[in-house]
Amino acid sequence: MPEYLPKDVSSRIARIAQESLRNVSKHSKTETVFVRLEMADSAVRLTVKNLGIGLVRDSSASQTSIGIVGMKEQARLVNGNLSLQFKAGEETKVSLEAPVSGSF
Repeated sequence: MPEYLPKDVSSRIARIAQESLRNVSKHSKTETVFVRLEMADSAVRLTVKNLGIGLVRDSSASQTSIGIVGMKEQARLVNGNLSLQFKAGEETKVSLEAPVSGSF
């Protein structure tokens, strides 16, 4: 994490990354995962993508799992936007974009 991010912001982003990786390990049936953390414009962006089996449950159930609800709450607490994209049987991508104020 960039050192200039407040500790509460960086820890919430880390929790989202951790839960995303836990989900990859638990559900994806792949050992291949891509993690990207970048600063762009006035935002921090986190992307966790795996090339596993994707979410096989219907999208409404997968959107309300405890892990995903927790990640959405962490994103909300940093005024961020969390999105989940998946193709059943192919891949899953979790993306977070959170604003970064100029005061950091």
